[in-house]
Amino acid sequence: MIFAAETEERTLNVYLNEAAAVAACEGLDVEAGTWLFWSDDGTPLEPVFTIPNKRGLFSVMNGAYHLVPAKELHHAHLEEAVDEILNFECAAPLHNALGVKAHLSAAKSAYGPRSRRELSSPGESHPQALPEPYVNLSIHTAPIVQSS
Repeated sequence: MIFAAETEERTLNVYLNEAAAVAACEGLDVEAGTWLFWSDDGTPLEPVFTIPNKRGLFSVMNGAYHLVPAKELHHAHLEEAVDEILNFECAAPLHNALGVKAHLSAAKSAYGPRSRRELSSPGESHPQALPEPYVNLSIHTAPIVQSS
């Protein structure tokens, strides 16, 4: 489940999964900061664009993005942000702040307390997406990564 807040109207939406959230929230609006995202347990998520939005003289085109755990201080945990929500476009029991807080409390109990350090991050268990999906890697040399 993904929570998404439209920041201008301060409306919270709930989507079954990341694909549904990405399909509903246009890339141009996401890039402009109109949408904020949280995981099922209220952890902030941020968009990473794999295909940038395009703006022409007479047209615009949405890019493609996916959601990853947000960097420190990107935006508040949903438990804190839910008090700023004015409209809930969610089915019961997530149709008000009390219902969302009860869900987050239950998720915290089920998952246990999680810190941002415990979330996976790029380079841990999965590599970052390639900026160009059709690049032949066998002809490129690997960068040298030195640990500090």
